[in-house]
Amino acid sequence: MPGGVLPGSYVAAAPSPISLDPGSRRMLVDGAPVALTPLEFRLLTALLRGNGRVVTREDLRSGLGEWAGNRSRSVDLRIHRIHRIRRKLGPRAAALLTTERGVGFRLRATATPAESG
Repeated sequence: MPGGVLPGSYVAAAPSPISLDPGSRRMLVDGAPVALTPLEFRLLTALLRGNGRVVTREDLRSGLGEWAGNRSRSVDLRIHRIHRIRRKLGPRAAALLTTERGVGFRLRATATPAESG
């Protein structure tokens, strides 16, 4: 079928501008390295593992492991790091990291049509 998509086939989504290299513990945004603290790296890893789904505060708490005083308020203090990560991502990639008010955070691989156009 010229110019069409055959049933059962798919068109691959554009690659994400954000990638993590666990071996070197680096984040790349559009191929350029961006410095992260160890905690920011762990937060971003947890968000990427969410694969576009909302990651709750509780998910982040359990995903980050134990640290001194990891009670609810301590999680809140560490969550502010997500806002620092957003600034480090730059405008295009930062649009992929959204706050789902009262629930958690979502990191999508690509922008939604409303954001991209």
